[in-house]
This record gives sequence, C-alpha cells and structure tokens, in this order.
Amino acid sequence: MPDRGRPPAFDPHACKKRGQVERGFNRRKHWRGLATRHDKRIDSYQATLDLAETLDRLRDPPVTP
Repeated sequence: MPDRGRPPAFDPHACKKRGQVERGFNRRKHWRGLATRHDKRIDSYQATLDLAETLDRLRDPPVTP
C-alpha cells in the first residue's frame, strides 16, 4: 500500500472562492432553460443567462471586505 504522505496545505481563501463558484453553478441549475439548454439559439440562451445573473446579483449582492 503506497504511503499517502502529508495532506496539502489548507488555504481558506481558495476554499471560500471555490464555495462561491459552486454555489453560483447550483443557483444556475434552478433555471431549467439554462440547465437543459432548452433555448436553441445563442442569443436567446445568452439573454436567459444574463437575466439569471442579474436577478441573482440583485437578490444577493456581493460582499466586499
């Protein structure tokens, strides 16, 4: 059995950023048109993506340190 060695160093900043990205993708999955790519035309898909991002930004504004 191979020796696994030391665990990698924990970076709290990277962990926080990774969590934000994952939560953002999970919020986009609630939009069925985005999750299934129901909109066939790129302009319609981009408009839905822009709308989802705008509503998400208005609901939960970013916190700056």
